[in-house]
Amino acid sequence: MLLSRSEALFLRSQETAQQIIHARVALAFIVLQLVGGCGLLIVLLTAAIGRGVKRYSTWYSFGASWVFSCVCYTLLAFAGQRTGPDPEFGLCVIQMALIYAAPSLTACTTLSLIIHMLLNLRRLLANAPFRTNSGAVAALLIVPYLVWLAEFLGVLLYGISTPDTVRRSLNGTYCNSKNPLLSKISALIVVCCTVLTVALQGIIALRLYRNRTVISGCSQSVTMAIRVMVFSLVGALALGVAIAYVVTYQHDQAFDMILASLPVMAFLIFGSQPDLARVWMCRRDRTCQAAEKSLLLSHSQYSSVSTQELSPYDT
Repeated sequence: MLLSRSEALFLRSQETAQQIIHARVALAFIVLQLVGGCGLLIVLLTAAIGRGVKRYSTWYSFGASWVFSCVCYTLLAFAGQRTGPDPEFGLCVIQMALIYAAPSLTACTTLSLIIHMLLNLRRLLANAPFRTNSGAVAALLIVPYLVWLAEFLGVLLYGISTPDTVRRSLNGTYCNSKNPLLSKISALIVVCCTVLTVALQGIIALRLYRNRTVISGCSQSVTMAIRVMVFSLVGALALGVAIAYVVTYQHDQAFDMILASLPVMAFLIFGSQPDLARVWMCRRDRTCQAAEKSLLLSHSQYSSVSTQELSPYDT
């Protein structure tokens, strides 16, 4: 069937407009990933070098997993193969395996952080000393990366054995697979972890509310409760995205934008804490330095261990 000149021009203009939209979505996706990844990296480094800043080891694992996730999703852009000819197969299949395994990693590290918080909250409410259970902490740190490694190797071997399924996404943001089953497996793991995470966050919030008189002397209790509730909303958003990936086959641009916004939200929530801001604001202020020493002393008196496994309010 022959098209008239006007119809051909209309179809060409529609195709051009669609290409422009894809390019803008891809650019926004990359920018959000870079902002979230760089922001969380700064937060991690600030917490690591800041005097008086104490965090769980699972908190560092949580932040590092999100930074790693951002690197995975921007790998094609860093290699300069986001547009133009098809990317190198080796790079594309590695990124495909990385992006399918990364959501499971971040979901598992988030769950580990929440479990760690709940365990220490129980000790606080029981007036028990904060003694680190090295075995439990080691499991919370190692298991998420074992899950990631298993999924990464499985997807990588599948991609190598079926190279015709490996492709660059329509937007050019990253490489993925034509087989929708891979995304569904990853999303199913995320759903399971996120359901547990949101449920445990609800338990933490409920215990904080019921024992508000007991913990009223802790200066960060209100801030802690707010962070838990805000992060619960982020968890609910992640859960919605994961469920949509499980039950649908078409993943439009909105999915990519929601996915890219998660590390930015994590950066804003966990990077907007007073003790982290104090590290940058008080580096040359003697008054602030004295306050930091006082805060550090209060931490050492409050906890019976010298590690960073301190109270549930230092998250």
